[in-house]
Amino acid sequence: MFKSKKKRNISFYIKEICWPSMGWKRAARYVALRVMRLSVASNAVPRGFACGITASFFPVLGTHALIAAAMAFVIRANAVAAVLGTLVFPPIILPIIFSFDFLVGKNFLQWTGLYITPAHAGSTTTLENIEGFMIPATAGAILLMLAVWPLSYFATKKAIDLFRQHRQKVRP
Repeated sequence: MFKSKKKRNISFYIKEICWPSMGWKRAARYVALRVMRLSVASNAVPRGFACGITASFFPVLGTHALIAAAMAFVIRANAVAAVLGTLVFPPIILPIIFSFDFLVGKNFLQWTGLYITPAHAGSTTTLENIEGFMIPATAGAILLMLAVWPLSYFATKKAIDLFRQHRQKVRP
């Protein structure tokens, strides 16, 4: 009865993930309100949302939701909030984050003496790409994830507490 007349296929949903028809600002507000309205323990939602934001720093596309859900399961956080937390960074920003992962990882590995410059800089074999980009990017992602999780947890917890206080004032 309340369904759309247009039949939506998989390409519609892929387009909506990459570029929401309601606009980025409204989509971000929608996700934020969905997270804040989850009625579970007060610590589970911010922990889950922090897991989602943190998982977005991992340099392999398509794994963010799975990593966020796994992290949420391990620390007993809200898995729904974790998956919604992966949507904080739009896909356009992810290459910038991955580049930052690579730079941090490369500098860290050079500082510890573990980074070895790939032997064939102009070669494009898969193994050399993994050695040249993925190893430093993964190392940098892990370091950034350790730094981002507490920041995103406390920011989300504060935002949810303020939202709940405001909601209690409006609805006694």
